[in-house]
Amino acid sequence: VASFWPEPVPGEPGDGGGGVCAVCTQGGRSLAAACVPRSRGLEDLTERRRPVSAGRGMPRAAAAALVWWCTLALGRGSGEGDAATNLLISTDEAFAFDLEGADADQNSGSQVFRDAAVLPPFSCMADGGALPVEPEQISIRRLRLMHRAAAAAESAAAGSLLDGLRPFAGAWASADKDEEAGSEERSQLGMRITNARIRATMVEDDDHHLPVLHAALEQPLPEGTTLEVPQEDSSVPAELAILYDCWRSGRAKIQLKFTVVTVSADNATSTQEVCLKWVKVCAVGPSGWGHLKISEGQDPVLQDGVLQEDWSTEMNGEGTHDTVTRFTLSSDGIERLRVPTVTSSSKLLRVDIRGSFYSEASDDTFEVSTDPLVISVLYTCESDGVADVTLELQRAVLSDEHRPDTFLIKWRKRCGAATYKHLDVVLKRDDNRTKTQVVFAGVVLPGFGRPCRPGKLQPFGAAAAGAAGGGQLVPVGTGAGDSAGECETGGAAFQLSVTDMKTTLELRVSREGMGEPPSFQPLPDLAYDRRILSVKVIQQPRAARDKYSSSVSSSQGLNQTMIIKYVCFRDGVSTILLTLHILAHKSIDIAWKKQCLEPKSKVGRALTAPQAVLIVLLSASMLACGACVLFFCCASSRCSPSESSPWSGGGDGRRQKRRGYDEVEMTSNGRGPRPDPIGSEWRDDERQEIIFHGAA
Repeated sequence: VASFWPEPVPGEPGDGGGGVCAVCTQGGRSLAAACVPRSRGLEDLTERRRPVSAGRGMPRAAAAALVWWCTLALGRGSGEGDAATNLLISTDEAFAFDLEGADADQNSGSQVFRDAAVLPPFSCMADGGALPVEPEQISIRRLRLMHRAAAAAESAAAGSLLDGLRPFAGAWASADKDEEAGSEERSQLGMRITNARIRATMVEDDDHHLPVLHAALEQPLPEGTTLEVPQEDSSVPAELAILYDCWRSGRAKIQLKFTVVTVSADNATSTQEVCLKWVKVCAVGPSGWGHLKISEGQDPVLQDGVLQEDWSTEMNGEGTHDTVTRFTLSSDGIERLRVPTVTSSSKLLRVDIRGSFYSEASDDTFEVSTDPLVISVLYTCESDGVADVTLELQRAVLSDEHRPDTFLIKWRKRCGAATYKHLDVVLKRDDNRTKTQVVFAGVVLPGFGRPCRPGKLQPFGAAAAGAAGGGQLVPVGTGAGDSAGECETGGAAFQLSVTDMKTTLELRVSREGMGEPPSFQPLPDLAYDRRILSVKVIQQPRAARDKYSSSVSSSQGLNQTMIIKYVCFRDGVSTILLTLHILAHKSIDIAWKKQCLEPKSKVGRALTAPQAVLIVLLSASMLACGACVLFFCCASSRCSPSESSPWSGGGDGRRQKRRGYDEVEMTSNGRGPRPDPIGSEWRDDERQEIIFHGAA
């Protein structure tokens, strides 16, 4: 990766210094040059190509720093052009690679490609160093790809890199002039990747006839197909997912190569090959299940790859009387599992399974990570008795030639339940104007039944027997989790529109059910495509009700309401599967579809500061005007008592002015004759009156 020269060059100024210079080349092309002189400043010796022995008279720290820098330069310059200058590749920080040695201090394990170069731990050139390690609990690795809108100059990236070598080399380094000329900023119209290839090889050769693992891309990307890489400010990056299928315990090297294609503003197309490498650790058998955790309620079922004895003793002794057994699965990594299967040892018991994999498992697989996932095992008893139940978990595989790693969970079920025939369910849309009956007398009406999952390839044994004829498909309704006659082909027929963001279910109990009201427990199950939307029950049905006397004239007191709310993430249609559990009775499955559109950003029309000040001033002016009008109106109404006042001698009461006192005469509210004054005035100014009172 590097050639070295003695420094200084004879015949040049400053011969007494001594030192070593390096030029990074690939395929005869000079990528960059750097020099570490002992006694004088750095010189660009790109054109002085007289190779001698490597590192003669050079400090080890400086030599190591130069070689490391050359490795980055090669990673940055490998290919036909600089198409990957603006490419950014990262992974989920929660599931980052494990780094070993000094590289762990320079990278958290989540950054893979930036600054126009593969980061040192992931470089295909770094065979001599420690490679990043993919832990055994990771069954799928997703690489997130984005690109910057405008390319940063390579010279700036190289300068920042070489400035970091000052503590080691005691000098600075410069990029090749040819590279500087090609490092001008260019705005890119788009970026895409194509021709992705992945290969798995053993770290150490052994005599085992089986490989350690197989690896493949979740979405193949051969030559001629492309994956668009969005800009850095995009909320949804492009993903390149690598699937692992471990055949046996061990370690294997994973090498991923793909071509980056960019189109610049002047319609120029540039390509560059990117190569990444890391090590994948595999574990099969009991140790391979050590990172999967399973519990039933608060009781642990599987921990550290071991079935818990307390739970197993209780469930295989007394068993369960419930109509459903609910398991919660989680992992501290990312586990890829096949859709689980459940079987019964007796014909008196039919078993079925529910979970979010109904909407997510398009290829008969689903993922378990730190986000808990619920699996419910449903029971339908044909008669009273006891039956053994087996839940089988299998790891996802990439080929039918590989027998998957399997884990079995067994317990006992005691039977005695039937369909609750006194329940009707009515579905109301968001506008509360349209009502549709979905359940009548405990039976789901056509068009609302649980949809059957598509047929899948037969298990390993059957596939191996018919390998010559290719994979066979099992009939719909008889696959894992689908009991014959219990599902509907074609999917749900009823679909909610984009505007329906809430659904109300009315649970109505008939008069005959008043003596045996339903108890909705445990809580209902909801299955939907979590990639399209989120569904939450904002009003749950009550678990238990008291028995009502048959003399009650109405059963409305038993009716309940269940409200379901939707939050859409992206465009698409998801099947919503609601499972109502009724204590000591058969569970009821109701299915419908919900159409979604990706929400758009809305910009609110907030008031600006000048608008707010104007509104405040106008309001204050109106209040001031109103106060003035009220003040003048009140002032004009102040006056002396008029003669028409009851106290001035008019009306029903009369007031006479006497010397030294007043006399008031009141009549009986205007009824009867009114008194008339008689006589004459006195000589003084005071007027005297004589009042005669008539009969009442």
